Parts: sequence; structure tokens; C-alpha cells
Amino acid sequence: MSILGSVLFEEKSRLESLLSKYKEKFSYFPKGSVSLRKISGKSYAYRVYRESGKVHSDYLGSVEDKKVQKALEEKAVRLSLKEKIKKVKQNLEEVEGALRGISV
Repeated sequence: MSILGSVLFEEKSRLESLLSKYKEKFSYFPKGSVSLRKISGKSYAYRVYRESGKVHSDYLGSVEDKKVQKALEEKAVRLSLKEKIKKVKQNLEEVEGALRGISV
């Protein structure tokens, strides 16, 4: 195996491990997204998700509630993880393509 091939293989293993780690962290968050609605001048939060092809909306509370603040923070972390997963998948595809291009 060439030096380049071994480096690419190590990178592939690292990316697969990282992807697994990110997916595991992502699975700890509740399903769906936090959505804000303004009703009579006040903002309220709802968790919106799909189940069996139907959209469900669960009331979380007023935006001032600590529970809602935590949900909004989780939303930011969840979105960040989603972007990281997307980037790792793209990098993994590139590495796999490079590995196919060289004789291993």
C-alpha cells in the first residue's frame, strides 16, 4: 500500500469515527425543531415534528420560561451538529473517492 493510500485510509477511519460520535450526540436531542409564534403580542415556543406523515406541534411555553430558553439553546447546538455531520459526510465522500482513484 502506498503512503498516500495509508494516509487516506487513516483519514477515512477518523472521519467514520467522528461521524458516529456526532450522530450519537445528535440522537440525544428531542425530535423536531423549536418554533416561535407570536400571539397577542407575546412570543410562545412550540416543538414541531413529523410523526407518521403528520406534523405535530407541542406547546413548550412562553419565551421567558427557563425550559424554553434551554430548548432554544438545544436548537442551536442541534443545528451546529447537523452542519458538522453534513461536512463530515462530504469529507468522507471525497476521501472514499480518492481511495477509489488510487490502487490499494
